[in-house]
Amino acid sequence: MRPWLSRFSSRYRFILGSAAILAVIAVFILAMPSNKATPENADEPKRLIIVPHPIEHTVSLAGTLWPGRTVNVAAPFDGTIGEAQVSYGDKVEAGAKLVRLDTNEISMRVRAARGDYLKAEQDKRDLDHWSESIEVAHARRAALQARLQRDLYKQKLVSAKALLDRGIIPREEVESLEQQIRTATLQADDASQDVDMTLARGSAENRALADLRLENFHEQLGRLEGQMAGAQILAPVAGIVMKPSTGRVGEEQATLQAGTKIQGGQSMLILGDTSVMLAEGQVDQIDISTLSRGEQARVFADGLAEPLTGRVTQISEIGVQPPNGSKIATFGLSVTLDTPSSELRDRLRVGMSCSIEIVVYRNSDAIVVPIEALGGEISHPVVAVYDPATGKKTVQAVETGLSLPSGIEITRGLRPGATIVLPFGSGVTH
Repeated sequence: MRPWLSRFSSRYRFILGSAAILAVIAVFILAMPSNKATPENADEPKRLIIVPHPIEHTVSLAGTLWPGRTVNVAAPFDGTIGEAQVSYGDKVEAGAKLVRLDTNEISMRVRAARGDYLKAEQDKRDLDHWSESIEVAHARRAALQARLQRDLYKQKLVSAKALLDRGIIPREEVESLEQQIRTATLQADDASQDVDMTLARGSAENRALADLRLENFHEQLGRLEGQMAGAQILAPVAGIVMKPSTGRVGEEQATLQAGTKIQGGQSMLILGDTSVMLAEGQVDQIDISTLSRGEQARVFADGLAEPLTGRVTQISEIGVQPPNGSKIATFGLSVTLDTPSSELRDRLRVGMSCSIEIVVYRNSDAIVVPIEALGGEISHPVVAVYDPATGKKTVQAVETGLSLPSGIEITRGLRPGATIVLPFGSGVTH
């Protein structure tokens, strides 16, 4: 046999063998039963037996993991950071040292406040015994001297008049004494008024004012001393050290660096309590009306083998415009996660991106039919029900529910085990 003929015969035998194998496979596939509701006769309508199965409708959105509770740690007084003992992102226990503030400036304010308090305390003691004070004694002594001087001039005037009657002294001396008496009388009256005014400084009203001043200085001193005592800031709770957000455009955030000036009440850091975690996201106004508090949710995060579970606990009542220029407002939403296992909790990190899936509808025994099984008007849908006992097909009014990719949910009008005909109208008897 020639070589080319031998090669042709081998190739021909290979082709014939392959064709035979393919033919056998095709016959086997055609002989297998089909999973679809295809009738034995193509002209006959399909029939579907109703079997309930669970369905659910969800709303999905992107989110971020955050602590379930945050505690703001603010500066107790105006000053500077003396030492930053933690950094943003550190995990701390309750009572841990966070920041130590410099106390030079507040020490001066404390000393000044203590001086004001001591002076107010001395003023109050003086007013409580004002009638025995040096000021009152001086006023009374001056009044007494003025009266004595007036009385002395009066005695001299009596003697002078007697001498005038005898012609020993001139009238001018008597007139001079009379003028001195008038002047001394005015001075005595003024001195008496000074005594009254000095005593009035110890009145009940002034003592009450002194009490108020003392109380104010005492509170001020106590507040400053308390602030200075808080120069060493400790962690009130265990958590993650997070950078505070001012929420104001152009306003700088505090930094944990020695020498940084801060104001009293200014947030230096936030402690995030991760014993409870939240998944926060934004839902647009199209889906917001379908959501409500208490709905179950699933949270998926990269690196987690299984989803986290939780419930919707917060839905914002105020919409915001997204930064991408869209005119569709979004609303903040928070899902409180169920307590995960300790192993899973250790893998969660604040700020991790996640996907939130909220279950807005669930039916564990739903009846779903293909859309071609429905007939009638949109407001009055019907299906064709087949009775195996009689072989008859009748029209049954139904109520529809959720629309799904697999079909339409039937909420009323069909029972499990019923057989329907599809498409609707295939030999139906009305």
